[in-house]
Amino acid sequence: MLRAKVKGSVRLTVREWADGSGRIVEDTFVNNLQTSHSLNTICAWLVMTPNTGPGYLPPSQIELGTGTRANGVTVNDVALWAPVAGTLAVCDQINIYNTYYAQYLKMYQVGQLNGSYTELGLFDVNGIMWGHVQANLAVTSTQSLTVQWKIYLEPSATHAATITNYAIAVITQWLTGTLNAIQTSVPPPNVMMLGTGTGVLTSGDISLFTSVVGSASSYDYAIFDGQSAKITFSKTWVSGTVGNFTEVGLQDKAGNLWVHAVISANNPSGLLVSTQLELQLAAA
Repeated sequence: MLRAKVKGSVRLTVREWADGSGRIVEDTFVNNLQTSHSLNTICAWLVMTPNTGPGYLPPSQIELGTGTRANGVTVNDVALWAPVAGTLAVCDQINIYNTYYAQYLKMYQVGQLNGSYTELGLFDVNGIMWGHVQANLAVTSTQSLTVQWKIYLEPSATHAATITNYAIAVITQWLTGTLNAIQTSVPPPNVMMLGTGTGVLTSGDISLFTSVVGSASSYDYAIFDGQSAKITFSKTWVSGTVGNFTEVGLQDKAGNLWVHAVISANNPSGLLVSTQLELQLAAA
């Protein structure tokens, strides 16, 4: 099974404007936890034609709160513990940072905040939570607050399978709304291909080491487990597929490689060849 971690980091910058200087009085970095909804939404984008349903929209809003909980944030959180009225706001900018980071920026201007805040949330336009973070933050009426929230995927360290940089870059585009569930110009992967090569797998892979000509075809099915943010891609090649197969790839119709995995399928008699690729996303 291939596991990829979905991570988030938040930078909180408070500036003082009473003297007109805009000097930084606090600059804090905290790690946030992505929610189950965010993991499952990414999985949903990967296994179906992007759709316009409200459950498959990227995040676009940030909100502050004053709640706390002894055991901290969890992947099952669906709302702030104590949201502060008037702080839910659409991000000023949503963009891609260094190719692989989805970045959400919000600046609360002087006079918009005045108090102590202990939590922040990242939400889509329908108020569904994508990320939750605890923080100790104080902002006065003469200060501004800039929130810089980033989400990124980290490939697993396994040598048996890897998600590619191409896949991460496209998912980042979905996350920022550059290409997402409403736009279909970049379709999800739906083709599997066999190979006979060997080598060290890396996220920089763009093709199989030695692909088998004619083996690329649509997978038979993809099962999405919404309880564990896991997708199982399954493909059976018909009889006549002869060879010692050592690798398999998941790609889109344009031939872009999304997942590269090691297999062991020696088939000298040309019998059926079946393989499954499992991809699971986890918050970290």
